[in-house]
Amino acid sequence: MRKNGFILTSALLTAVFLVITVGCTEDGTTPPDEQIPTYLPNTDESYWIYTYQRYQNNVPLGDPFSVTYTFDGSTVIGNEAVQNFVRAVDGELPYQVFLVQDNETNTYKMFGREYYDGTRGMTDSVYFDPVWFWAEYPFSVGTSWQVVNVTGISPLAIGLPADIDNDGHDDTVDVEVNCSTVVKGDVTTEIGIFTDAYKIRRNLYVTYYLTQGGESKIDFEQYFWFKPEKGTVKMSGDEIGYPNGPHYTFESSLSKYDIKPLPQ
Repeated sequence: MRKNGFILTSALLTAVFLVITVGCTEDGTTPPDEQIPTYLPNTDESYWIYTYQRYQNNVPLGDPFSVTYTFDGSTVIGNEAVQNFVRAVDGELPYQVFLVQDNETNTYKMFGREYYDGTRGMTDSVYFDPVWFWAEYPFSVGTSWQVVNVTGISPLAIGLPADIDNDGHDDTVDVEVNCSTVVKGDVTTEIGIFTDAYKIRRNLYVTYYLTQGGESKIDFEQYFWFKPEKGTVKMSGDEIGYPNGPHYTFESSLSKYDIKPLPQ
């Protein structure tokens, strides 16, 4: 696992963005005298495993597979200390690292993404200027915030190849991301029902500038169900794609998690 630098884990899939979940015993209860994690749990070595199913035209495409997110050490970006939030897909070697920072009060930021192949180290990276305000919390129904509105950045920022049209020249994208909290209620996941979870809508508006494909626009919509002190328990919506490519949707449900207690 990565500690202040490199990591060996399996894998990466396509770009469905971030997650976050309290350390529990096997029966789902909180261990006695354990210090409860923060609103967005982010203690090192905590992990969340999701069962991910892709769809095309509302029909399941392929078998479901597991996606794991793990907090694994820290990195310094500029003068900022950030955490490594690793996304790995079971059975695959590439993986990616989200560089995130939680101020433990009301703001969760993302500073960039790094891509690794598991053998040669980092293969690609993109660092955000300005940083992305991934979440403003605590959540309440009816609130909204803008994650980012930026022009001329690498497609790596949204999980796509830098050279989308594969012509030997990097492409660029304009990206606007807005979030809103639409409802609070119960949600059913693979490991049971979470009560009083917030359903958050994320709208992404992407303009593509391809050296071999010209300019085009695609809008995406995703939903995230977040349970305070436990994190994201379910996700669904559009996968981030590219012009003239296939359109996929997805559903991702929490199947297992382990959140470490806060340091004493």
